[in-house]
Amino acid sequence: MRCPNRILPPRCSGCGFRENMCMCELFAQTQNETHVIVLQQKIESYKPSNTGRIVHRVLKNSELILRGEKNHPVDICELQSRYHLAALYPYPDSLVLSPSLLSDLSLKLPPALIVFDGTWQQGSRMAKQLRDKGILFVKLPDRIHRTYWLRDSGADNHLSTCETVIQSLYLLGETEQAKVLEHVFQLFVQKHLKLRGKDIH
Repeated sequence: MRCPNRILPPRCSGCGFRENMCMCELFAQTQNETHVIVLQQKIESYKPSNTGRIVHRVLKNSELILRGEKNHPVDICELQSRYHLAALYPYPDSLVLSPSLLSDLSLKLPPALIVFDGTWQQGSRMAKQLRDKGILFVKLPDRIHRTYWLRDSGADNHLSTCETVIQSLYLLGETEQAKVLEHVFQLFVQKHLKLRGKDIH
């Protein structure tokens, strides 16, 4: 029985676990070539099972932008002035991400991959807003399926944010960076499952 007067430690902003169970010291960092932008729905920042924060913590060449903060709208035009943006969302006409895709575009600005961090319904709304700005949309191959079972996304091909970035890095030829992020992601999932008393094998 839970004690009503028990005060729980605050959550770590780096890993999402309670500070007395923080696993940030296990988070190795890696220098990725393609800039990754995690566009995070604000409510996700409060969820301990969120994986977008892992992406930003592990990948040195990344940024995490909160969407939904009052009086602080996301400045897409500022991002477009710095990067050639490609947003990950599986529209029927989205281009399949591949090692040659970004290099074949003869970009004048360095490429950046936008990944939506929220529910699929929230991601759909975020994608629509960017689509109206003429941003290139890309998607993962249909053969890729999720392995993240902490939250039910409703379909096998609805990956978590971290899984999406891992698979994107593999497709872009950044194999070592993908492996580092994948290892941290597995540690994160295993710890959550252990705390829930579930089989981690």
